[in-house]
Amino acid sequence: MSELLHLKKSSLTGLVDLSESRGLITRTTDPRDRRACNVTLTDDGRRLAIDCHNDITSRLQEYIGEPPSDGHALLSTTIERILTGTPSRDCKTRGVCPVNDSVAM
Repeated sequence: MSELLHLKKSSLTGLVDLSESRGLITRTTDPRDRRACNVTLTDDGRRLAIDCHNDITSRLQEYIGEPPSDGHALLSTTIERILTGTPSRDCKTRGVCPVNDSVAM
């Protein structure tokens, strides 16, 4: 069920190059390892990230509406489990985890 996203080094370098050319990030050589670089968001990059987050949040809100107050915690916990692949207690009781198709121990 879960799939890993694999990026080739050239694809990642291209994404970083494009982001840098658009002024969204800065790239500096890592002082501890000259083969590596550090990537940092610029103010424009940070604004874009916040705008994207707000846009996605707004669009999701349109689809799901306003859940009951106790629904916020449930939704947050469920999303966190999906993203981290962490099984719920029920999953451990049943012995199979549908989140990541693993067998819970």
